[in-house]
Amino acid sequence: MSDPGEEIAGIDYAEPRSSRIAQGLRWAAATFAVLGLLIVFGSMWLSTTVDALLAGARIGGIALGIPAVVAFAIAEWLDRRVYARSENDGPRAGPFF
Repeated sequence: MSDPGEEIAGIDYAEPRSSRIAQGLRWAAATFAVLGLLIVFGSMWLSTTVDALLAGARIGGIALGIPAVVAFAIAEWLDRRVYARSENDGPRAGPFF
């Protein structure tokens, strides 16, 4: 790797670390959202009472929906921070970013 921007196996090693973390958070958010929807639809299919349906929907929404929203929000915040820094070319915000 003589060139810092060189791509090996499709990975851009010059890409900021926080951008890769944001991409991983987006994958985690999508996974949580899909699993939450599967729980809700599964509860609709398997429930025999309205109480069981509401319990399944609450569990799916709270246990997996809220972490999905939080992970996506953090990923967007990291991306905006990276792009704002690259556009301004200002000083670095901290040791890890």
